[in-house]
Amino acid sequence: MMAAAAYFPRLNDYLPPSHLHSRLITYCNARLRLTGSDQGLVDPNLWYEYHESDGAGSTGHDVVPLPATVQHYAASLDENVLGLVRRRVYGSLNRHSVLRRVASAMSVFPNPVRPKPVPHSSRRDGSYANGDIVNYLHGHLSGKVIRGYPVVDFISAVYGFKKEDLLKDAPPLGYNLPRHLCHEYSRGTYTKHSRTEDQRSAYVAVLDLLDNLAAQLDTGFRKGRGSTGTPSLDLRGVVDEDIHGQFSNFHPDFMSCLSGSYSQLWQAGGHIGELKKDPREKRQPPVTRIDLDRLLKKKISFDDPFSNRHELLDQTPTYIIPAGKKRKADEAPQSKLRALKRRRLNHAVSIPGRSVYLPMSTLTENEMQAVKYVHELSSHGIRSYASGFLIDDYEMTLYYMDRMGVVASAPFDIFEEPHILLLYLAATRYASPKQLGIFPFLTFPDGIKPRTLLNYPRVKLSIPNAKDINSNILEDVVLSLDISADRKLINTHDAVGRATIVIPVNVDGIVGHTSCGTGKTMCKISWQSLWRIEEDSYVRAVTVGIKESEHESIRKCLKHIVEMKCAGTGTMEEMMLPRAFMGLPANDQTDRVCRMIVMSEYLPLSAVKNVEEFKAAFIGSVKGHHAAYVSSNILHRDVSANNIMFYRSKDEGAVGVLCDWDLAKHLTQEDITMDIIVEDTIKSKISKASSQAPSAAALREAQPTIRGPVAARAFLVSERESRCRTGTGPFMALDLLRFRQVPQHLYRYDMESFFYVLVWFIASFQPASNTLGYIDGWLLTDFEQLGINKAEAIRDRSTLRNIFAKTDDEYRPLVDSWVIKLNKAFMKPILKVYEDIYSEMDDAWEESPGANEQEMIALVKDMVRPKVVARDAVLTYESFMAVLGEQV
Repeated sequence: MMAAAAYFPRLNDYLPPSHLHSRLITYCNARLRLTGSDQGLVDPNLWYEYHESDGAGSTGHDVVPLPATVQHYAASLDENVLGLVRRRVYGSLNRHSVLRRVASAMSVFPNPVRPKPVPHSSRRDGSYANGDIVNYLHGHLSGKVIRGYPVVDFISAVYGFKKEDLLKDAPPLGYNLPRHLCHEYSRGTYTKHSRTEDQRSAYVAVLDLLDNLAAQLDTGFRKGRGSTGTPSLDLRGVVDEDIHGQFSNFHPDFMSCLSGSYSQLWQAGGHIGELKKDPREKRQPPVTRIDLDRLLKKKISFDDPFSNRHELLDQTPTYIIPAGKKRKADEAPQSKLRALKRRRLNHAVSIPGRSVYLPMSTLTENEMQAVKYVHELSSHGIRSYASGFLIDDYEMTLYYMDRMGVVASAPFDIFEEPHILLLYLAATRYASPKQLGIFPFLTFPDGIKPRTLLNYPRVKLSIPNAKDINSNILEDVVLSLDISADRKLINTHDAVGRATIVIPVNVDGIVGHTSCGTGKTMCKISWQSLWRIEEDSYVRAVTVGIKESEHESIRKCLKHIVEMKCAGTGTMEEMMLPRAFMGLPANDQTDRVCRMIVMSEYLPLSAVKNVEEFKAAFIGSVKGHHAAYVSSNILHRDVSANNIMFYRSKDEGAVGVLCDWDLAKHLTQEDITMDIIVEDTIKSKISKASSQAPSAAALREAQPTIRGPVAARAFLVSERESRCRTGTGPFMALDLLRFRQVPQHLYRYDMESFFYVLVWFIASFQPASNTLGYIDGWLLTDFEQLGINKAEAIRDRSTLRNIFAKTDDEYRPLVDSWVIKLNKAFMKPILKVYEDIYSEMDDAWEESPGANEQEMIALVKDMVRPKVVARDAVLTYESFMAVLGEQV
């Protein structure tokens, strides 16, 4: 116990930040298209869903391939990984389609975030219209967008290309803007979904224009891109191609390919682009010669965001100055702000101009299309960020998206400022893979070839300054990526937030073999809040605590805790991320660091072969959870179907392992006194303005999410410490779902979560396909409604039994022997006392309508306390395990 505590000398001083952290996930209902010569030869690892056309020029979004199983062995190592949850409404099937109804174990959203609108399907068949994706991004990126960043500084920070680089390598006769192509573009139009020549005349013209400038650049610049040996990146027109990815096929207008030859894969993308051209926007072609000296001129013209301010709903904007001192937010006028009328910006050089945080809703529809593609690009492969552009008639804006949000450049005019267009083309054409967002700790000994970014053959991953399980600093930890059909790279479909990637690896080098062993190993890369305690610190503390326990029964439970080999952290500066050099101010709510954890490879709970393996894995995880708590006072706080995994031992069979300790917390006896529990229970019925509970706008009509079961989060910063609702919606305790003010997370809450995992698994597991389904009424964004639905299942036996209507026959005996008994012994009594307490508090407060919070607490404290004490004694580790038939 003391040894474990040494890892947390001031653990309670770490207060997790509140930040928006909800992400797009995929859905489960899909139509498998079997057409042509491919009939009967469909890849079993993919589903397909047909999307009708949304009309010309609207979506760029067509057919969506999905992984056939999402219970991949590494998925639950992180709370972000998972997907595929949809409702039960399906469209009719034609003779070429087969409906596969599947769903995953749950995605998880452990970080405390403000609730916000969540994505949902607007179509009868559960598929996504373009508006579904855009609506999701509006919410997901709200508050994480910085606009108006000086464009030359943007190019320098993101691509490492300075204006001096363009000037020194200019050909003797300079560069020219082809007048005839400008004329064709000016007269032309562009409609994405039209295949007719006249409706795509502007698209053809701008492609020819960009190709012409690229050819001119090659006369003055080196061929290829330095030591990588990869040829210059051509920006191609790909609007008629399906860019195949793990989750979605979109149709961006432009895309470069890192592999040197065109590949229809997001993983191979360099940067991305979108075009909007209105035929009514005609202009006389500019002068032919491109004047590079304009890059050096000091005279600029730009809109001062302080003179025309955007209205930011009900919040005051924070203004950012890339170079210089930050202006305080409270300097902004409090009067109603008028909308900023967009005017031409001419940011040709570095300026002390100001950017501004804006809600995503302030981005235009055209801008959202471009950002959508950048998001998709950044969600695939092993990346740190992605970039792209939008040409809207004659105005071009550049976008950079990393795990903290989006930075948009100041727009520039491609006709009036062609020197900036040329600078951008040179920067992206000769950028290295890492300058285009490929993870910086990857090494490509053979360069990047056409299929390198599919399975990463011979690619190495270094973990600088890694520490082993004993906190010893290691050197030269090098891992070989080992991606195959059996060991797949796992991405979360998310570019902003944790953006977890789980990579199958093997260990190289003497240090690596000594520290990490030789068995199958996974590396989890995620971008964690800068101020959140590292997951590896919790794993180390739990490991030490269990190892040094005086009880042999506790020491035996070490096998039920994830085996971490080593871990490392990279800051933005260490990883040379563009944001680190943009001069943007620190933001506690969005700043993140890269955490890399190397651990043993485990199987998901859905990989069990029979009911005995399931029982062993489930019971083992409960034992590991208890051992961590009693030996180290560390509570997991995110028990879910994803985080229970297992491995097969020759001697013991299936051994359950509790993974993903990101949301764990070290609790002392002072944190969980009965006085605190009683007060939390009373406050659960008291609304508090400072609690920042879900707003009426955020908690809309309950509906299932695309990303997963919990996209809404509420948080409360109490006078004593930061408290957050943590966990995965379907598995969260009723108190966490229904209390108006966030209670201290108790051990009992995690035991409730184990019960909900049990219900979820038995109700939805399909042994034939080793897949998990879902419980429809538990996939809600509204915490209160979710709590009501779960309470109804506990209260009413027929409702509970209906949940198991499609339970597999092999697992049906567990309904009576485990679920019904647990519900009767614990869940029903807990719920009854919960409702009795509420009823008595309501009666007492009705007689004193003017009482403040402290008076309300005093009125009922003595009455409530005995019931709370009795309630919290009902569900314990010992009583829970006794129902499962385990002696402890």
